[in-house]
Amino acid sequence: MRVVLGLLAFWCAHALAAQDLPYPDTAIVYDYRPDWQVYEGDRYQPLAGDAQAIYFPITRTNETGARICVSQPTRFSLLINGRLCRADLRGTVCLPLDSLGESAGLPLTLGVYSEAGVSRLTTHRLAASVGRELLRLPRSSDGFYQFTILAALLLFAFFLVLLRASPKLMQDYVDVSRVFAIRERDENLQATRITSSINILFLVFCCLLCAYVLLISLNYGQVQAVTLSGFLWRWFVFAFVFFGSFAIKFVLTQLWAVAFLMEEFSSLQFFNFVRILIQTCAGVALVGLVFYGFGLSRQSLFQWLQPIVNIALAVATVFLFLKLMGRTRQSLFHLFFYLCVSEIIPLVVLIKVFLY
Repeated sequence: MRVVLGLLAFWCAHALAAQDLPYPDTAIVYDYRPDWQVYEGDRYQPLAGDAQAIYFPITRTNETGARICVSQPTRFSLLINGRLCRADLRGTVCLPLDSLGESAGLPLTLGVYSEAGVSRLTTHRLAASVGRELLRLPRSSDGFYQFTILAALLLFAFFLVLLRASPKLMQDYVDVSRVFAIRERDENLQATRITSSINILFLVFCCLLCAYVLLISLNYGQVQAVTLSGFLWRWFVFAFVFFGSFAIKFVLTQLWAVAFLMEEFSSLQFFNFVRILIQTCAGVALVGLVFYGFGLSRQSLFQWLQPIVNIALAVATVFLFLKLMGRTRQSLFHLFFYLCVSEIIPLVVLIKVFLY
């Protein structure tokens, strides 16, 4: 637990440390983000979404000590008028405007190429701050980055509260080995009373975690114009939708269990469903935080994580089938058909609705 807390604190410090200006006594006087363009169809067009290469015009200015600063935590290359200028860069690179004018002439087109995309790229013009008020840049471009930090801290705090309230039940939820255990111990089955207050709190935590993963997967690697409060509002709305969906699934599971004479196993089934969601979403969130927080972000991250999640859910369903097979006297066909209508089909519908 201390290791996890230390890693989270280090990640937050690392994430927040990228806001300092690279030169003292300077101020940001212009943000080039609104000028970003992409080269498509033999012409420059305004950027929409994410891209690996962006271009923006640089013009002459009378500001003292003007510098063009490009910052990106992942590797990138600079191009001037379509020609490679510097490659294999990382961090912040500042180019004096006077030197650019002497070597390439002004106006010119500066390009930035990054295989990881430009979601965390910043392009500013700095100048001497003497007698100048620091430009207040809109923080909308950082809203998603701030949300990932704040929401992760809130989820971790909620996790600690649940851990302190019911350590044994928390162990049941997070112990991966119990997903693959064919037989559950009797004391664990006492925890499957989903309508108890503590289990409802775990369900709320699961909904917040699922909504967090969904939100970062939808916005990962995209240039967003949404504030921190906007992302928080979306997070709670998604969590509420998840909670409503899970409540409907619980009711349908109970109804199908009665129809198939499996009512004694419905609580165990729903408990396993919530458990695998918590474990899977927690794993995806941790991977995303590591990649995003330490500058390893790639837009395709969740594209290759999605099949892994689908496989994990499928494997969990198979082991649920084996668990129920050892507890019921119903035929294998009867049990398989029951899981299809109560578990597999609702799970496929949820994936289709929320991801596609």
